[in-house]
Amino acid sequence: MNIATLQPGGPQTAPQPFTTTEKQASEIAPGRCPSSALIDHAHRLLIEGLERYGNRLTDAHKDALRIIVSTFTDKVYGHSTGWSAIPLGTGMGKTQSIIAWITALHRLGIDGVSVVVCASQVEALCDIKRALMDRGVPEEIIGLWHSYPYDPEKAREYMAKERQDLKGHASLPSTTDHQSKRILLVTHNRARGGGINLGSATWNMYQGGPRDLVIWDESFFISDSWAIEKWKLKSAALGLSEVPGQKKNPLLTYLNSALDLLCAEEAAQESGRAPQLVQLPSLTVEDLDVLRGLVQNGLWGDEVKTFLDICHNPLRLYKGQQSSMISYEVMIPQDIQNLVVLDASHSVRKLCHANRALKSTGGHLYKHLVSYENVTIHQLTKPSGRTSVKEYTKELATADTGVLKEAVEVIMNIPDDEAIIVFTFKQRSSRERDSVKTLKRSLQKNGIDPDQMIDAGNLTQTVKHSPGCSQGTKRRRINFLTWGNECSLNHYSYCSHVILAGVLHRNPCELVSKIAGETGDLMIDVPGDTLREIQTSEVVHCIYQALSRGSSRIIENGKAKTMNAWVIHSSHDIQPLIDKVMPKVKWQEWRPKQVLSTGRKKPKQSAMTTKILRYLDQLPPDINTVSSTAVKKAMKIPTDQSRTFKRALGIARDRAGCILSGRSLVRGSSLFSAIEPSPVTR
Repeated sequence: MNIATLQPGGPQTAPQPFTTTEKQASEIAPGRCPSSALIDHAHRLLIEGLERYGNRLTDAHKDALRIIVSTFTDKVYGHSTGWSAIPLGTGMGKTQSIIAWITALHRLGIDGVSVVVCASQVEALCDIKRALMDRGVPEEIIGLWHSYPYDPEKAREYMAKERQDLKGHASLPSTTDHQSKRILLVTHNRARGGGINLGSATWNMYQGGPRDLVIWDESFFISDSWAIEKWKLKSAALGLSEVPGQKKNPLLTYLNSALDLLCAEEAAQESGRAPQLVQLPSLTVEDLDVLRGLVQNGLWGDEVKTFLDICHNPLRLYKGQQSSMISYEVMIPQDIQNLVVLDASHSVRKLCHANRALKSTGGHLYKHLVSYENVTIHQLTKPSGRTSVKEYTKELATADTGVLKEAVEVIMNIPDDEAIIVFTFKQRSSRERDSVKTLKRSLQKNGIDPDQMIDAGNLTQTVKHSPGCSQGTKRRRINFLTWGNECSLNHYSYCSHVILAGVLHRNPCELVSKIAGETGDLMIDVPGDTLREIQTSEVVHCIYQALSRGSSRIIENGKAKTMNAWVIHSSHDIQPLIDKVMPKVKWQEWRPKQVLSTGRKKPKQSAMTTKILRYLDQLPPDINTVSSTAVKKAMKIPTDQSRTFKRALGIARDRAGCILSGRSLVRGSSLFSAIEPSPVTR
């Protein structure tokens, strides 16, 4: 089902077009510079810049790039208005098109156009600013807005390739007086941070009026959304009540009152009534500050903090696999007149299609521009979400075996003159094992230096044209990246191998809240098949963007550079969508040495997980501990299904919010009894 068929409860507000007549060239530039001159000059600069990096472009690729600079130009000249998405693939010149077009504005003397460029990574914006200045655009007209500290010495080391990252610093300082800068570079977070209450005044204004054009790099969403599973709040409240002296705690009182309303709404829905909005008791700013100070630094503390952040919003109780409260806030003003989104994932990321104001431009021209016949994806059919990778990390740390050991084995067999990217999950807390550190330790045990530096000039022929790979330049051979860094980073194209040691999966309830935010309807009905399609497309988006950090982003004569990818994912349902954005890519089975591939066994495991969850849900509330043996006996699990039961029990344990203590499952709430009260509550 196409997401465009989702019907919101009311009409969606689209951006308003210009009410004035078409802009004349004389209003934009002295000498009446025609729009065709700007398009021609920007296109020529763009082609020259890409070919300077070693790209050899086909005529079809050049035509597609002309569409981008033409779209920019048409917006500022008034030939078209509204929101446009351009789905050009990764590594094909989206960022370079921004640089070339702004450079053309300057060289042609078109000083009446103001532009804001939004990107997810601070360093991506720093790179754009440096590139513009290198091409003669005056520094004083370029604003750079971020919150990172600037250390000149660290920046020098980073630019000299003496350090691999800046660790929370920026290589260029943030500027001031942003509304006076004709060209403003700003992060997505900064653009979204003020919310709709601040409008676009802080980032989309130039000399008192709206900017002529907003360019948004990567996927564009107007809302922030939240989904909190009800059982987590219930567990937090129960645990807090078990801490001595907490029965009169204002936070506990508020949580219980909120849960009463949510449980009443849940009961009404179960009786057949349609969902209704839930409005929680109002709190003053002072009340919220007090409650935030009472949040325990323990189990579900982050969820409680998020709950307090959104409790003033209308909420909906969504009945998914777990009942969740969902909400959203619109963060991007919808009165932006001219917006161009450059998003390589737009054609396959179905979530982007929920906002009907955003129209795809020239999509047919971007199909099959590049052949990925030189790229091979090896797929290991094992579960790849965060919960599974936590178990794999434990196996690798304790016995140097298991699914993550397969990734180590792959690295051990890659030649020393070929570089690698490894994607995995970031450590969330000190209570869980760090996957990156565990992988590094395993590599060391097996004779591989995870911190090895290599001469970029000695890399294999396939990536010799990668930026920053001149003779004598030292680059890290094995690069560990965590999810959240799969977009915008272009410094790793010298890597001809990309390993995904786990893949980011989004919570279905959170996706429903996101759809609600993009359609402007919290009560929207999302059919199950549509939700599953969106879940799969989100996985594909992550995989595609992560793989595109490697050498496949370098295009020569319509073909991506040679690259091997190694992907852990349990289902083959990702392949058709990957094929859509990476035409002619080759698929191979990743034959494991440490574990058996289990792609066909997932239905049995899933069914058993559901049965375990039902059993746990039926336990009386006063039972906080149950042994795994008792669960197995009660469910009459045959001996030959013991391994399936063990895997299913692990998944069910995490979904139910339990902790494994020895061979017993312990309700999460009972852990609060071991948590010291915060100083505020003593």
